[in-house]
Amino acid sequence: MENFNKFFKILLTNSQITLSRDLNLKEIRFIISKINEYFYTNYEGIGYTNILDDEFEYFSEFHKFWEKYHKEVLNPKIDEEKCEQVADVLHDVYKKFGKAPFCELYDTFSLKPKEICTIKYFSANQDFRGSRKFEDLFKKYSEDPSIFDKIKITSRGFPN
Repeated sequence: MENFNKFFKILLTNSQITLSRDLNLKEIRFIISKINEYFYTNYEGIGYTNILDDEFEYFSEFHKFWEKYHKEVLNPKIDEEKCEQVADVLHDVYKKFGKAPFCELYDTFSLKPKEICTIKYFSANQDFRGSRKFEDLFKKYSEDPSIFDKIKITSRGFPN
């Protein structure tokens, strides 16, 4: 519990909210439950998003938030000088090795871009640490595409 209290106090401090005591187990359970609900819980009527000319149901409230506000949250900045330096290096790689280093990042098992997008869409919320190997997921899809079929998933009662 000490680690969670430390984590939560950092969140509060950065939000300029104070908590003069440690949380008890019941409070920690409630907070974790609400965090989990926000990031991973789906419900009827949550809404839809469009990806590669296909419609998918949002998988959580966070998914809706991230779609709308990711640019503001990330606030990306482009350093033109560094971009040119990277472009020069990549150009040299292209001249020396051709397109192979850029096109063959991993074995896609000859899947189409739409199929790859579907796999990444349905596995993204499980891959928050980048620990999933895309090759494994692509292989599973090539063996049984129904695993990633939105109709079959929802007919089984998931992700609702």
